[in-house]
Amino acid sequence: MKLQHLALCGVLACAGLTQAADEKAAYDFGHTLSSSIAGAPDLVAVDGINQNQYEDTTVFGAAHTVYASYGTAGTQNSGVTLDTTGLVDPHSYSLEMVVSLNDVDGWRKLADVSDLVSDAGYYYDPGHLQSVFPVVSGTTVLSANTYYYLALVVNADSVTGYVNGHLEFSAPTTVMNIDTADMVMSFMLDDSDTSGGEYTDSKLGAIHLWDGALTGDEVAQHSRDFGAPAVPEPASLLTLGVGAVVLLRRRRK
Repeated sequence: MKLQHLALCGVLACAGLTQAADEKAAYDFGHTLSSSIAGAPDLVAVDGINQNQYEDTTVFGAAHTVYASYGTAGTQNSGVTLDTTGLVDPHSYSLEMVVSLNDVDGWRKLADVSDLVSDAGYYYDPGHLQSVFPVVSGTTVLSANTYYYLALVVNADSVTGYVNGHLEFSAPTTVMNIDTADMVMSFMLDDSDTSGGEYTDSKLGAIHLWDGALTGDEVAQHSRDFGAPAVPEPASLLTLGVGAVVLLRRRRK
């Protein structure tokens, strides 16, 4: 499907665009945790109850194999980790994920760069799609068991988040800078600060990592190439009662 095709030729190369960011790793889970881009390390599985598995399903209307993580809240979270040492600039990188969450009844950690010791990080925020806690949240509402294309751009001590190509938030922060000694990113795993409680089982369709900052136009094109559906325009969100102030307000748990 499109996810696999993008892994082979590179998202922007397929689209015929030029860009400053350089794609360094592409994991599309075709029954492997290896990247289709040479030189990138394999993802490392964290399998809390020994039930993680590849599953054949439909993502954005096309057949695709996903990596399904099954665990429990607490000490038996499940997900994957990635050693980013020498892979990307720890203060200027772009993360793309295609993911479905099994449960959206509470805070759910999507990505962590603190060695899982800090509550700060990239989250699903109840009532919204994504959040960099404790700094900023988006406005698009997330549904359980639904795939989304998420993009997080970290650059110049700021973060910018997108869902299905649509700008969700942008704010100054260093929360997502990869400053730990081992340079490990964790995905779908909660931290010890909340005792692993902000966890849900999940299905990963893709993780792509870029050295440098993708532009909004590039993210929008990537989302279309992945086949992700469009999200409502801001005016539509406002008519649903989602105030624009949410875009820049701090979130509290």
